[in-house]
Amino acid sequence: MAKKKVSKKTTAKKSKPAVKGESNPRGRPSKYVGINLEQVEKFCKLGATDAELADFLGVTETTINNWKTEHADFFESVTRGKRYSDDEVVASLYAKALGGIKELRKDKLNKDGVVVTLTEEVLVVADTRACEFWLKNRLPDEWRDKREVDHSGSLSFLDMAAELDREEDE
Repeated sequence: MAKKKVSKKTTAKKSKPAVKGESNPRGRPSKYVGINLEQVEKFCKLGATDAELADFLGVTETTINNWKTEHADFFESVTRGKRYSDDEVVASLYAKALGGIKELRKDKLNKDGVVVTLTEEVLVVADTRACEFWLKNRLPDEWRDKREVDHSGSLSFLDMAAELDREEDE
């Protein structure tokens, strides 16, 4: 008859619960400690999404979301950076919707090797798609494609036919 192996239960020593403000002695150290908030803000100014920011910092998107709730300074850096890029896009869309004259600047070297800045005014034609996008989002009641129609009432087909017959009789 074969003997059964009896496993011994090992009891792990319970560590003291972490006190707020002290580092947790268990687990891997947080990668947040080495985060450069200026770099985070600049990366978000370039239009980075949370997924791209997570990839850049070598963490998961869930970690980014956790850091945003746990660290106010991180949340503010991300928000400032994203707000900046959003504002730039809004300004660009607005300018494209309006059209107008835009000044272009180019730096060129002259024959003496000196940098000369050349300016040129260019007519930018208003973009109707940009106008449409702006109006549908800013004035949806007046510009959206889908119209809300109120169908409340108690008229049935028979009621409408009877009403037409009465009008014809008069």
